[in-house]
Amino acid sequence: MGRYSLKIKLEDIELNFDTQDVSRVANQVDKYFGMMLDAEPRAVEPKVEPKETILSISPSVGESFGDVLTKVQNIDEELPLTLFMQRKISNSLFDDFIITAFFLKNVLNQESFTIKSLNLNLYSASNKIVDFEILNEALKCEYVKVVATEDANEPTRYTIASGGEGYYNKLQDA
Repeated sequence: MGRYSLKIKLEDIELNFDTQDVSRVANQVDKYFGMMLDAEPRAVEPKVEPKETILSISPSVGESFGDVLTKVQNIDEELPLTLFMQRKISNSLFDDFIITAFFLKNVLNQESFTIKSLNLNLYSASNKIVDFEILNEALKCEYVKVVATEDANEPTRYTIASGGEGYYNKLQDA
């Protein structure tokens, strides 16, 4: 989930929020808009910007600010890997695998992943999936490693290793 920075300035009142909790911002903004609209109706165009991703959302008439923030949250959850992948030049599906593994650990703060969860993220960003041949190559090169689990019925989990992070850092910037 992204962080959201919301700045609204209405004459002598200025509101600033910087949070990951979209519902908190929506509740506060709805409360302040309600108080201001009860006092004196006026047209307000709030600007909502997830950090690093600038989106332009035009609220519909009668749409609550919470609904607008929900739209932004849904868009933000779909785009980050796509945008993140555009930072590096990928020459192969192997590169995409390493970029996605790096993204899961360092951006989404997921210490480990299953091949299924990695593929869900990768497919949503690029319509590609990796197979066990690529996974095995990454394991052989020590770019990813298996994470020990206590439950034998749980799917195998992996994490990007320091070698994989080094490989990611050596990929050419776009």
